[in-house]
Amino acid sequence: MRRYLWIALAFGFIATIGYLLLPQGGNARIVTLPDGKKVEFLGTTVGGQTFTTEKNWHKLARRYLPRRMQNWIPAAVSGSCSFSSNSITVFLRVTDPTGAQIIGTPWEHYGAEDGQGFRYNREGGYCSFGAGKSDRVFGLTLRAFPRREPRFRFNFYDKEDAVMTSLTVPNPVAGPFEEWKPRPLPQSSTNGPVILTLESLGDYRSGRWQSIRPKWKLTATNRYWKRANARYSTVTDSTGNAAQWLSTREPAWKLQTVVHREHDDDFQPAERWLVNSIKVPAEGGFTPIDQETNILGVTILAHLISSPGKLTITNGVSRGHSPHRPGDSSRSSNSSGINRTESWASDKPFLLLEVRNAEPDDDIRINLFDDLGEEIRLESNRDYSGSIGGGRKYDREFELPPGTESLSLEVIVSRPLRFEFMVNPKDIHAAKSRSD
Repeated sequence: MRRYLWIALAFGFIATIGYLLLPQGGNARIVTLPDGKKVEFLGTTVGGQTFTTEKNWHKLARRYLPRRMQNWIPAAVSGSCSFSSNSITVFLRVTDPTGAQIIGTPWEHYGAEDGQGFRYNREGGYCSFGAGKSDRVFGLTLRAFPRREPRFRFNFYDKEDAVMTSLTVPNPVAGPFEEWKPRPLPQSSTNGPVILTLESLGDYRSGRWQSIRPKWKLTATNRYWKRANARYSTVTDSTGNAAQWLSTREPAWKLQTVVHREHDDDFQPAERWLVNSIKVPAEGGFTPIDQETNILGVTILAHLISSPGKLTITNGVSRGHSPHRPGDSSRSSNSSGINRTESWASDKPFLLLEVRNAEPDDDIRINLFDDLGEEIRLESNRDYSGSIGGGRKYDREFELPPGTESLSLEVIVSRPLRFEFMVNPKDIHAAKSRSD
């Protein structure tokens, strides 16, 4: 008995030391939200590392304490959130003191703030896993935060963008960081048939959002690119942050943009695919297309044209069709054992195609024509489901012109040109705020 007592005292001492080594006092490890829920900071991971609440002394205690004393050791909660390798994930335990079940997040957005009061772009994504009925562990990813500081404020925002409460989070990313040097404006960069000149820099503000607004001049040596445009821009700093707006105290930003062609007749035959004579499906059924091609290394699979209703595909092979019912989800998927079922529902005809191995900035332009060669307007022209790694699935609803018997499908792979510029944030001319 005395032996067990000494073991218990030893591990109690270890646990106390472990607790004292955690951030305390002004570091605000536990905070309370306006609705009474408690938020406890548990730790951070970098990239896709696995997180666990288990401490080293927990492992030692499980190894040496008698079985009847094992219930003294806190139960461990572990999980992994898959985010980019350059992001961090802040793990929190949210507890409702009333015992109510935790459903969703009790905040609208969250974000980092540095010691000088600069607030980085708000974030909203998260993963979660269970701990108990009235508490849940959340992993909140940050792509931009003050990486040069040893700790930073982690703010929780409500729907009105007001700070609900804040935690102090130790910075898990250590420097030193490379010091970038900006170049004066204007700057020009060449990529294939396009010369892109950055003439000046401004900023755009809409409510809480702020972003870079460059002024471009584009010169093309190829007629297919003369009407192209720089579509959007992002900035990164040398510490690894990436967003549409960063701290202007950084000595330099790397401004990145992509130039896209916006007109279908600016694409050459090698960038497009045409499938003719697709029979209009009968009511309550679908017409298989089941053709495949490769454009610029991108695999395109034209699956089918469906009449109004619910299309179901099991394990990517078995297809079924049923009448449309109000309340059917437009897209859904579920897995049961070895079976994976995907479904698409619409009260209009729709087409379904799949794209694999597309690059992140590739646009897939889809056109549909009736048997007279007239274009049929498709809805949600740029939206898709799935992910790039697992393939993109495009479903497009349309109104079928009366008397149409066959359809033609055209798919264009639009691959943009990418450009980079090294700029000085002090060269930005402030723009007037705008509220939408």
